[in-house]
Amino acid sequence: MTRIVATAEPYGFGPVAKLIGIVRAAPLAVPGRWEFVGHGSALTAARAAADRFGSVTELDTSDAAAVLEVLRGADLLVDVMEPTAVVCAAALGVPVGYVDSLPHVWRPELTVRRIAALADAVRGDERAALRVCAELAPHDLQAVAHALAERSYLQQGPNPPLSALTPRRPVPVGGIVSRVRPGADSPDVLVSLSGQRSALVPLEAAVRYAELAARLVRGCAGHLPPDGSIWLTGNPEVLDRLPAEALAALPGTVRVRPLGPDAMSAALAGAGVVLAPPGLTTYLECADQRVPLLLLPDQHAGHRINRRQIDPDDAFGPWNLDTPVPPAVPSFAEIITDTGELAAATGRVLGDAARVADAGELFGAAVAGLLRSPTARDALAERQCRQVAAAFGGTDGARAIVRDLARLLDPPPGARPDGPGTDRPRPDRLRPAVAGGTPVRAEPVVLRPKLKEAERRHVAAVLDSGELSAVGGGRFVRALEDAVRAVTGARHAVAVSSGTAALHIALRAAAEVAGAPLAAGVALPTHTFAASANAVLAAGGAPLPLDVDGRTLRPVDGALKQAGADGARVLLCVHMYGVPLPAAGLAAAVGPGTLLVEDCAQALGSWLDGRHVGLAGLAGTLSFSSEKAASSGEGGMVITDDESVADYARAFRDNGMTGWNQLRTPALNHRMTELQAAVALGQVERLPELQAARDAVAARYAERLAGTALEAVPPPAGARFSWAKYPVRVPDSWGVDADDVVAALRAENVPIQAGYRGMHGYRRLSRAGRPAHCPVADGWQPRTFHLPTGPAVSTALAGEVLAALEKITHWFDR
Repeated sequence: MTRIVATAEPYGFGPVAKLIGIVRAAPLAVPGRWEFVGHGSALTAARAAADRFGSVTELDTSDAAAVLEVLRGADLLVDVMEPTAVVCAAALGVPVGYVDSLPHVWRPELTVRRIAALADAVRGDERAALRVCAELAPHDLQAVAHALAERSYLQQGPNPPLSALTPRRPVPVGGIVSRVRPGADSPDVLVSLSGQRSALVPLEAAVRYAELAARLVRGCAGHLPPDGSIWLTGNPEVLDRLPAEALAALPGTVRVRPLGPDAMSAALAGAGVVLAPPGLTTYLECADQRVPLLLLPDQHAGHRINRRQIDPDDAFGPWNLDTPVPPAVPSFAEIITDTGELAAATGRVLGDAARVADAGELFGAAVAGLLRSPTARDALAERQCRQVAAAFGGTDGARAIVRDLARLLDPPPGARPDGPGTDRPRPDRLRPAVAGGTPVRAEPVVLRPKLKEAERRHVAAVLDSGELSAVGGGRFVRALEDAVRAVTGARHAVAVSSGTAALHIALRAAAEVAGAPLAAGVALPTHTFAASANAVLAAGGAPLPLDVDGRTLRPVDGALKQAGADGARVLLCVHMYGVPLPAAGLAAAVGPGTLLVEDCAQALGSWLDGRHVGLAGLAGTLSFSSEKAASSGEGGMVITDDESVADYARAFRDNGMTGWNQLRTPALNHRMTELQAAVALGQVERLPELQAARDAVAARYAERLAGTALEAVPPPAGARFSWAKYPVRVPDSWGVDADDVVAALRAENVPIQAGYRGMHGYRRLSRAGRPAHCPVADGWQPRTFHLPTGPAVSTALAGEVLAALEKITHWFDR
């Protein structure tokens, strides 16, 4: 097995968080045993993420002799900002991937020629490595490490001194984040002190800084609503030494929680606002998760402006928000632009202790304003995200690095030798593209509906008539409604502008026609697209997410009963992928008298026990958007056996009007156009043909996946299944989420979709304003992705999808 040694700079959590981001992206491209060695904050963080490594060992990585011993026999060193290890690896002939995000501040007298001479002396010579490591300061050693590493990566654009270190020119890779799903338990405000501990910042100073942060949080907490939650997190070594009086002074809504890198990332992803000192890793993770970041006072001013290529006053801080903050108030987010010692910067920040209380009030006002105004919150997050994209080219640096490391370990046939490792066996035909193999397809493919003569004939008839609108009910809208009634057996079908509009109307009918109290709660499965919960909110309801079993896609019994206990009187049953669920029984499980509405957006053509889905309760809804069983680009339908609901839907889609100047109910324009109806009619007329194509693709997938590690969702017995998508689950044994597999399959240029995040993970779609607790779904949703189905998926394309899956499965199983 390939032995990979990994290490990171020991000061703070940022470098090791980058390393963990790389390790998370590595299994597909660089399989092997990853062994972490290190000390300080890096060791603390690695221990908290020990499941990412085969072993975690304490080692002083500034001790070159000790590092040499650990690296003997290694196949690869992956190093983040720890140059001593790079020099030792070069002496032993171990190939190196070296990641750096620091500015290059070695002494001017350390010229390119001198750096090259030192690098030449080190290669293959352990004594020279020991001597160079002892003689050079860490920042000087950085330059030598870049010259020695077979692969050298930067998180910013090329730096002139480094660019001169040919032939090993550093590669800018952009942001490196550890991507995780939002935690089920996340705060409204996350206050992160990050590592905030280094050789230049004594422990006493770091603890003092944490005390100041606690005072700032105390002032901030007074502005939040009573149920608002604040977490204060950071290096356990520092937080554990906070004085008891500092902790006792914090309000009950503040929790002090030391977090490891993965837990920190999960909390950040679910947070409303993040407060943190200037730090590259936190900045990038916030941008990646679209969470706004406000800068705390900087403890050691370690990240200078030229490290991030941004002006922090334009990117961060409450001072640039639409809040009542006096513009004359100075920002504590001072970034030192010279190369003065960090310890002196620490003293300057600690000298501002008397102003911390005022800062807490200012931060509190800004944070409260953001939490009250999701629009302002999202606008700030998007602005910061755009700046990340401009400065770093995005946050996908980890995958770029591991793809390159795979080529370093095992270069593809015909590649030019480039250092150690080139004598390894050539890759076979099953090497994934992310690991340097040849993609299954030469170019990506875009799936589009297959339109034939029926659709073209109907559209031509609309254009010839000139009647594009369906005000009062157009010819093709009426024909489509008739066709859907014939297909589903519904007594009534009302065409509307989209599937989401159909949901909106059906839920409003539940309230106004059937008297359902939507505000008391609408239960719906968490495993759904955001449109389901959006429609609940638009209709005036409160979404209550239900935990879902991954094998049956049914809400779990306990979640149904709890929803009833929490006040839900309506169940929105979602037939995901077209899997028909026993909707009436699920509604009864919520409680007696529970009203049933069915989201059948993906389930046109799905039947259970001899009945088409959508007709077991008050109403069902269909969608004609792209990739649906029948598609007109956009469009939807309300189906029902209740005449009063159908009458209400016809009025609601037409601004609530039942005739000229006759308003039945305040409503919106949800009309379908004649052009949409013409295309949809042709598709519904061809539904048996379109469904047969999906059935054939699904059958081929099922046959080839049987007996593999990948798990498919089986259709219910005795059911007709529309196969809107073909969900597949990644096995736990692979140690990766579906997102990693999706990225690898897309590199093969086959059309693969990521799975659904789950409604309970969206703060703004939850009645509580924070992620709900759905542990069953959290266990399988992150491992689920979708294979393409439908008429656009030819036999040849389905074969290419399966070939890509074979490569990925082989790579993991080996």
